[in-house]
Amino acid sequence: MRTSEQLDNFRQKVDLYFDNALSSEEGLQVVNQAKSDPQLGRVFEQEGNFRNLLKSKVKRSTCSDHLINNIKSRIKL
Repeated sequence: MRTSEQLDNFRQKVDLYFDNALSSEEGLQVVNQAKSDPQLGRVFEQEGNFRNLLKSKVKRSTCSDHLINNIKSRIKL
């Protein structure tokens, strides 16, 4: 059984993995940990399912092209 601290650490790594904030080597390490430990695998799978649910069910608001162009015209580089 893993400690709460170990699970929290793994959850942080999983968040970084799904945010594409890990190097490919670190990402592979997270995936391998999830595959080798059923408890960590459930954490990994739940986070992936949750993010997929959000992507598929939450509608993002949009704005008009006019507004975008107006904002771009006011930005000074």
